[in-house]
Amino acid sequence: MPGAALVSVAMSWFHAVRRLVERHPLASDTALAVALAAFVQWEIWTSGGYLTASKAIYVPAGLLMTLPLAWRRRAPLAVAAVVMGALAVQSLAVGSAPTPDSPLAGWLLAIYSVAAHCDRVAALTGRCVQPRRRPCLDRRRRRPLSSRGLWQRLGRGTSRPPTPPVRARP
Repeated sequence: MPGAALVSVAMSWFHAVRRLVERHPLASDTALAVALAAFVQWEIWTSGGYLTASKAIYVPAGLLMTLPLAWRRRAPLAVAAVVMGALAVQSLAVGSAPTPDSPLAGWLLAIYSVAAHCDRVAALTGRCVQPRRRPCLDRRRRRPLSSRGLWQRLGRGTSRPPTPPVRARP
């Protein structure tokens, strides 16, 4: 069975890589960040005429969205803040011009790292760092979420307020 031998070799290689990542997490995260940065830069420089804004915006933003991922296990909230901040600045700087799609992997990895490597309070704080149309709001009072409200929700084990009952219109 030549197929079984190939599967055996592939599985042993997979286990060796997995053990290497477990033994050297900073080195593996650095390699991942550098590979992702190279991929993003390749997309920027070979985009043809699609990316119409200045490369002086795309190149540093791409680096700021990927290279901090090397520290994603040591300082996940700071990494997420840098990555999302670079995304926000790039979006404001290019205006209506298109942005590269490849940094999406970095954004998702930064958000995942906050959820996987932070405690609940830091993860909810990271949720507020993500760029979105509205800040984290206390939806009952329609104003920014106070720390008191955050702690009350954490005590209940949820970050969302209960949905108010629907009232019939008169």
